[in-house]
Amino acid sequence: MVFHFRSSFSANPILPILLTGLVLRPPTACNGLFVNTVPFHPSLQSLCTGSNVDVTIPSGRTYIIDDGTVDCGLVTIIGTLQCSPGAVAVVKAAGIQLLDRNALLECGTRTARFDGDVAFEITRDRGFGTGTGERSIVVAKGTLSLWGKDDKNGRTRLGMDAPANAGAIDVASSGVVAAWKASDEIMVTTTSTYPDQTERHNLSDAACSANGGTTCGLITRLTYPHYGEGMQRYPGAGANKDLIVDQRAIVANLERNIVLRVAENDVLWQAQEKGGHLMVLAGGAIYLDSVKFERMGQKGILGRYPIHFHHVGNVEGQHVINSIIVDSASRCIALHNTHKALIDNNICHNVLGHAIFLEEGNEVENIITNNLISDVIEPAQGDNLLLTDRDVQISRWRGPAGVWVSNPKNEIQGNTVVNAGTAYWHAYIHNLYCYNDPNNKDGTDNCVYCKYCDYIPRGQPSAANVRPNFEQTLVYKDNTAISCRVGHTWDGAPDGGLNPNGSGNNPFDRETVVTGYSPQPSSTQIFDGMHAYKSQKTGIYFRGNPVARITNAVVAEAPIGWFGTGDQEFFDSLIIGVGAAYRGSDPGDTDWFYHMDPNPNIKGADRAGLNKLFMGWGLYDGSNHFKHVTFDYPTKPMYLRLKEITPVPIEIFGRAHFANHILEEIRFYPNEPYRKISLDSIFFFVNWKDVAYSESLLDIDGSLF
Repeated sequence: MVFHFRSSFSANPILPILLTGLVLRPPTACNGLFVNTVPFHPSLQSLCTGSNVDVTIPSGRTYIIDDGTVDCGLVTIIGTLQCSPGAVAVVKAAGIQLLDRNALLECGTRTARFDGDVAFEITRDRGFGTGTGERSIVVAKGTLSLWGKDDKNGRTRLGMDAPANAGAIDVASSGVVAAWKASDEIMVTTTSTYPDQTERHNLSDAACSANGGTTCGLITRLTYPHYGEGMQRYPGAGANKDLIVDQRAIVANLERNIVLRVAENDVLWQAQEKGGHLMVLAGGAIYLDSVKFERMGQKGILGRYPIHFHHVGNVEGQHVINSIIVDSASRCIALHNTHKALIDNNICHNVLGHAIFLEEGNEVENIITNNLISDVIEPAQGDNLLLTDRDVQISRWRGPAGVWVSNPKNEIQGNTVVNAGTAYWHAYIHNLYCYNDPNNKDGTDNCVYCKYCDYIPRGQPSAANVRPNFEQTLVYKDNTAISCRVGHTWDGAPDGGLNPNGSGNNPFDRETVVTGYSPQPSSTQIFDGMHAYKSQKTGIYFRGNPVARITNAVVAEAPIGWFGTGDQEFFDSLIIGVGAAYRGSDPGDTDWFYHMDPNPNIKGADRAGLNKLFMGWGLYDGSNHFKHVTFDYPTKPMYLRLKEITPVPIEIFGRAHFANHILEEIRFYPNEPYRKISLDSIFFFVNWKDVAYSESLLDIDGSLF
């Protein structure tokens, strides 16, 4: 092996010496003698002498990842493994584990980001024999600290419409794309009711240099049209503010200079979708910034996810930020009995099963913010880990979820989910008994940040010390759902009997049952700034007691915009029947035609039924209280293949005899709609009226009529 000298020796009278397996640092003068002040560190290449050779980096030793490709067996780190600054390297290994509290795998730091290109490529089907599976990167103890370049972390929107067959796109921000390079892979999200029209393309040689840096050339042409003409402002529609509708396609770069992956031609990946997986255990810590995970996760195997915090407890300070998880065979980021993690500004794209996944129900005070989750795919029967990965309940929930929320005591803010069964599924079970020591469960009365939990049936609340369904909501704000079957739901949780056959891969799985969110002590829960665009079934569904107050919500183009049970409040919000991004007209409709497209791949459970109108509010039981709500609805009837589907602001389909629905300060903008209210008996083929002619509305100020 040859030493790589990264500094000039022009002032040094000592000639460079070629040695084997060491990376030399330049010497410095001291009283006429030259002394190395930086230790000599051997390269990983000197340690890994073959793909079947397992190696250990011992305590107190540091090895360097330098230029080139190195092929190892299983790599155990007790000392330190570091990326050399500027290195261009591929590290192939059957697995990597950190086993000592001082163990460190590091590429860059917070203040000196890694500026080379390194890929950690997991090969072969071997494990460490520690219960962590095969093809693993395990942080049992010590620290995994990866800090990639941050010049491609931003996202932008289309700056104008991009038609099908376009060879370039115009973006809204030149600053975001300034560092994007030729051949970089980007994504452009769907703006259609058809959820699967998000596209991935590579930038051409022109990259994003034309038109002041806002026109990005593509190697291949767009398959679908994508909306980008602009935002719509509704003056005064919110609580003392305007509300903005932004349905422009999101554009993001999918490249990072630190990559964890299996190879595209990997035999196990191609045959079984068995990728690598990263697992951090109690005693380990991870700090990931601007890292890409590609072809990770293992289909149908419990606990084998791209990023998995497993029984870690309080991880305050640890984070996964600015990173990419793409083409995952199982989930995106899983938090299991883990608390206070920061999950911010990541992209999860093309993920099988629930994507960002709070697993058991005691996970609290995690910060899940500003993430983009796209194309969350339903596993085939037998490949799912939970019944809820595939479950469907009329218009209330649908698996899989973009964000699976098992406990309301988390900060979930500013996220966007595109194409999922349910974008945000709040699935709160009733009872858990949690503890820190599996060998000594007794005496754990108050276990806020515990590492282990046992399920307790609903009828045994006195045996529980954690009760997710009764926690207060910490923060749920400014979360957006785009082209999902259901946007936001509070109902349905795995809180019934054991159902191991629901997935076939999880002996702990339970039946999904109806759950009404009931925070204690009783208080109004605020859910602010929810957006739901082009939902195939329902924009927002809420079941709970006491009151939820929905504020500054925007719902556009949904068969059912708002569907709530119990005494809920819907204030200072906007409901749109047909938005600016709607395209197509009967009979050549290319958007809402989704709802009657004969394509057998579109399931009936994933679209509106025939013979019904699309509705802003679907009024069921209550009473719901609606105040200061703006409706923008068509002034003329609309049809799909001779079937009227004209969106209507209000539709009633039963159980309203429990109480009046209360309306005040209702506004129709900019014009009066073709129809304001509909009774379901004509248009809705399932009639849920419990007592004939029992529906009632209380129009307090006459603003409805």
